[in-house]
Amino acid sequence: MGLPRSDSIERRRRGFVCEKQKAQSFCAFPSHPEYDAQTLLKEWRRDIKRFLRAGRETYPSMPQGYFDAAPAKLLTDFGDFALSDRREELMESFSEAALVGDLKSTWRSSAISIYRNWLQYVVSNKAEATAFPAIVGLHDSSSRKRSALR
Repeated sequence: MGLPRSDSIERRRRGFVCEKQKAQSFCAFPSHPEYDAQTLLKEWRRDIKRFLRAGRETYPSMPQGYFDAAPAKLLTDFGDFALSDRREELMESFSEAALVGDLKSTWRSSAISIYRNWLQYVVSNKAEATAFPAIVGLHDSSSRKRSALR
């Protein structure tokens, strides 16, 4: 399910889409900026396994800017081999432990900024919405008792 379509402003820049509709705004990320480096590796590994089991038609693309040159070459070779000999048993030669130390999470500072800005926006809008306290129509029972005694 994508974003609702309307006469809206849509921007596609660096992997996210923002859309404004009347009183609502939407931002969608096709990736997961909240993931740490190891979580992204596990997700990608899961997608490779799904490909090898024929649960998806295409071999998943390697995350960009995520591996140094040497691990990227090993993984490219693994992908080439998986494309030529598609079977689930190949995952036994996919050494996740050997890759963990070389992972880069270049998106981390951007992700922190995105979530910080979003939370500040939510808090700001909540504060504006509650700037006018509700008018209380009834007094509490203790004030009624006091007034009855007078």
